[in-house]
Amino acid sequence: MISLYIQRILGVDQSESFDYKLVNQILPIDLKIYIKKIACYPQLVNKEIYDKADTICLTGKKEKSIKLTVKDKVFINLLVCEAKRMTSLLFLSKAIADHLK
Repeated sequence: MISLYIQRILGVDQSESFDYKLVNQILPIDLKIYIKKIACYPQLVNKEIYDKADTICLTGKKEKSIKLTVKDKVFINLLVCEAKRMTSLLFLSKAIADHLK
């Protein structure tokens, strides 16, 4: 889910096979802002943004959400960094393929 969201915000994936409304249901806005800042503007992430991104919804309803621990947030940071790296490689391979045509 996070890797597809990163591909979408970086403009690489415009796939019709994935329902992006699901991202809005599962990831609260504060967590989406946190993920986008890590991926696009990591120098702008501060403690306030970090503290706001503290829950994730399980079913799209706020009453069924879990609170993220520091360990969970570190894992999300690693997922975002890896997704950004994979997206950059995907962009590079598309650019090389287009150049060779």
